[in-house]
Amino acid sequence: MFNSKSRIFIFSFFLLPLIWSCATTTPYRSNFTAAPSYTAPDIIRYAERGDVEGVQDEIRSGTDLNTTDRWGFTALHRAAERGHTSVMNQLINAGASTAPVTDSGFSVESLARDSGNPSALSLLTCLQKDKNLCEQEQKMFNTCSDGSEIAKCEQYLTAYPTGMFAESARERIRGLRANRTAQQQAEDNARLMQEMQQRFESACVSFDYGECSALLNTAPDDTFADKIRARISAETPAIETAFDNACGTNGSAPRCADFAKQHPGFKTRQQYDNAYLYLNQKCRLIESDWIYQGSDCKAGLAHGKGKAVNSEKSLAFEGQFQRGARTHGKLYYNGVPMYDGPLQNSRPNGSGICFHEGEPEECKYYEGKRVDTLYKQRIEMAKQQAIIDEKLRKLELSQQDQMRQIQAQRQYNAAPTRTFTDGMTDALINESQKRISEKIFDSLF
Repeated sequence: MFNSKSRIFIFSFFLLPLIWSCATTTPYRSNFTAAPSYTAPDIIRYAERGDVEGVQDEIRSGTDLNTTDRWGFTALHRAAERGHTSVMNQLINAGASTAPVTDSGFSVESLARDSGNPSALSLLTCLQKDKNLCEQEQKMFNTCSDGSEIAKCEQYLTAYPTGMFAESARERIRGLRANRTAQQQAEDNARLMQEMQQRFESACVSFDYGECSALLNTAPDDTFADKIRARISAETPAIETAFDNACGTNGSAPRCADFAKQHPGFKTRQQYDNAYLYLNQKCRLIESDWIYQGSDCKAGLAHGKGKAVNSEKSLAFEGQFQRGARTHGKLYYNGVPMYDGPLQNSRPNGSGICFHEGEPEECKYYEGKRVDTLYKQRIEMAKQQAIIDEKLRKLELSQQDQMRQIQAQRQYNAAPTRTFTDGMTDALINESQKRISEKIFDSLF
């Protein structure tokens, strides 16, 4: 009806005046007033940022320690959430309750656990269970936090390297060092090196494994730490031999207990417990890494029905023993049954029952190696499935590339055409489906 020039004229005649009137009209102004920003009570804000002095001022002024913010958080909640152990201790000793729960269901304990500072949960647990032990540690820490001597903080860290206030003590040391002059720092460093050398000679030259290892927590620099590690490495082989003599196959429970007292920390608590279990066996097995827990013995060896465990490998066995060897029974891994049948030379051998995904199935072993047809079919199925998965993955990548090509064609208004890739895709899909069907069919027989 109208050519292009006519349409442009009509648009200009009717719409341009309207656009001009909108541009020259005074903008609309809303009468809405934004709500004032929320400010939490001072004691909660101080606790959240770890301001010990600010919290102390609030305590002195008689502020309610259990007051909450709009989300139900108390000052103790916020301190626990941030892992500020000094403020947590300050609030609890002043009478703050550990019982309240926030509106979202968070307790002080859960916030301390998730704070990222292990000392926060340790402090809370300690104060709730044994305040006497907490007070002893706190008194020692107070000499660090209330004084100006770095040595006091270092003494606390030596006694409590992972204590409730360990991180606060380290922060205190950093703060004190930052406030000292270069000369004072040099004097402190010289004194510290002298003290550390004396402690090194006492603990590491005459050598006490526990005390020498503890020095690593307070080593003034990497060079001194390397010196301590070198000394520990030099002495470790001799101590390892002593451990084997006291707690190994030829040891005894009393000698092992004496070794543990002389070398605290050389082995973990679990390793000592395993050694005690081994040494306290009524009779033994020919496998030194297994511990017999039965009572049927013959000539000092397990013989008859009983149980045995291998803690290092999370294994357990229940069944028949003959002259110290496991001969027939059920084998568990992390408490889950894995095999029930005969064993030879400590390995499954012969026909038995295996457990696959919690279900029992017949199986056959030869000298510890499973050889039954079902197991081999399962392995072959897994291999074929891996091949199919890889082909399907490549198919997906190819299809994605093809879709990008189609989208590019559409941008130029070109009709998409069937390509060689489409034929490849169909062929591979058909082949994959055929192979899967064949494997499922074969597995039925």
